[in-house]
Amino acid sequence: QSGGPGALMPLGGTDEMRGYKGYGLAIMVEILCAALSGASHLTGVGFPHEPRVSDVSHFFMAINIEAFRPLFDFKKQMDDMIKLLKNSPKASGHDRIYVAGEKEFEIAEYNEKNGIPVLKKVAEELKKNGERLGVPFNLEPVN
Repeated sequence: QSGGPGALMPLGGTDEMRGYKGYGLAIMVEILCAALSGASHLTGVGFPHEPRVSDVSHFFMAINIEAFRPLFDFKKQMDDMIKLLKNSPKASGHDRIYVAGEKEFEIAEYNEKNGIPVLKKVAEELKKNGERLGVPFNLEPVN
């Protein structure tokens, strides 16, 4: 049943159209990030609090967009998609919708203008190492 005009269907559509694709996408990510590189997969990945190595890996892909379509057309469609997403109704208590990477770009711009904040614990560790090595340390922590 539809959630109304403009409601998002599960990726893949209704059950009649072969339905939800989240499981398949998650497995695809595991294949690209773990199986392809030989790193741990699924429940074999460790956690920071465990004594063993996490054994995680990353996957990066470069796509030649112009092998599929003109770059200008792709960029225009992406601009249209982002505009639609950002102009969607906001969740209660929120006045903005972010797209992937937008928050990080804004933080990078802020840090470029104002400097990179250093947490108190990190500053203390750097100062201790600086004293041990004879390197002065005079940064102020942010907390």
